[in-house]
Amino acid sequence: MREIKEGGVLIVDELDSSLHPKLASALVALFKSPELNPRGAQLVFTSHDTSLMGHLSGDGLDTEDLWLAQKSTDGTTELYPLTDFSVKKDHNVERRYLGGRYGAVPSLAWEELIASLRERAQAS
Repeated sequence: MREIKEGGVLIVDELDSSLHPKLASALVALFKSPELNPRGAQLVFTSHDTSLMGHLSGDGLDTEDLWLAQKSTDGTTELYPLTDFSVKKDHNVERRYLGGRYGAVPSLAWEELIASLRERAQAS
């Protein structure tokens, strides 16, 4: 990979759309490893794979590596770091994120979704 060999930045949109979660985790570990990445190449990626949050610390992501995106009702998106929150080493960040502790979780209007699906089914 050119970025690892020469240094630089690799930007990947939706890392999880092309890689198995274990391969995505291995790619993160590759970029984080001083031995395997001696030129300090950076990996910047977006992902909906919350399992990558479960690999905080060690060879995976650190708290300061993780940024979240919160979409507002007017369609704008706010980007903020996980370091805005008090995260302890024993926290299960993935579970806490999915539980809404850090925001950036879509709100679902189940009633509207079900009504819309019923309308479509009746129209067909």
